Amino acid sequence: AYEKQDLNLLQRVLAKCDKEGYRTKLTRKCQELLSKIEDAEAALEVALKSMREDYLEKAIEMCDEFAYKAPNAEKARTLLKNIKKAQYGISRAMSKMKRKWLNQ
Repeated sequence: AYEKQDLNLLQRVLAKCDKEGYRTKLTRKCQELLSKIEDAEAALEVALKSMREDYLEKAIEMCDEFAYKAPNAEKARTLLKNIKKAQYGISRAMSKMKRKWLNQ
């Protein structure tokens, strides 16, 4: 469960460990990872809904801190890349329009 970084699997495994009374280094390590994943998923959800560049960057940074490669993290990376590409295109178009207007 730890290696896969799967939110649902970690939740199930930790629930079973709690039920059986297991408290080991590995269960604590898994609990810490689960907390990081839950925080990252919450940040990714907000970032993806808002489509704000700063939120996306922060959420991706959170994922990078522990090499989290979930589908939402990849969606956020793609969205951020597309936003930056669009901003660059708009900036170039506006620059060309400014020059055109100045030359008239």
